[in-house]
Amino acid sequence: MRHILQIVLVVAIGLLGTTATAQRGTGADQGVAQQVTSPSVVTKSGKIEKLETGPCENTTGRSISGVHLLIQEPNGDGINLHLGPAEALNTVVDQLAPGQSLTFEAFRTDRLPTGHFIAKTLMLNDEVIRLRDDNLRPSWANGDRGRGPGGGRGPGGGWGPCR
Repeated sequence: MRHILQIVLVVAIGLLGTTATAQRGTGADQGVAQQVTSPSVVTKSGKIEKLETGPCENTTGRSISGVHLLIQEPNGDGINLHLGPAEALNTVVDQLAPGQSLTFEAFRTDRLPTGHFIAKTLMLNDEVIRLRDDNLRPSWANGDRGRGPGGGRGPGGGWGPCR
């Protein structure tokens, strides 16, 4: 019986260790909002080629499933735009579709593969969807799943259209 308990304990520790490592993704020990120097934010535009929801090997967060937009820039370059955790972005995903043109603010770190960016804001038609604040802190990191003043809509932060 003791032998079985030892095996179960070893397997449990192994699984927990693997999950924790997988969630760190690119190996960063802290998010960009906690770093002394923030990465530069750039504005880009393009057409949504594909919307993908699934595991993200580049995440540093706790969520296993993330939302990505595969964007084709006017110059022909492709971008993998990381939006954030799927469970926090349901209403954002509902507004996006392949073939749609959009402008976005994004940043990248040295740990991301070439052509990968992390979205700060999305601009669709006349609406701005804020995914991160000016310090690059994710809106869903507020503990209220990004629902700031006014249910998450407006200049008070949070995801959703700002007016």
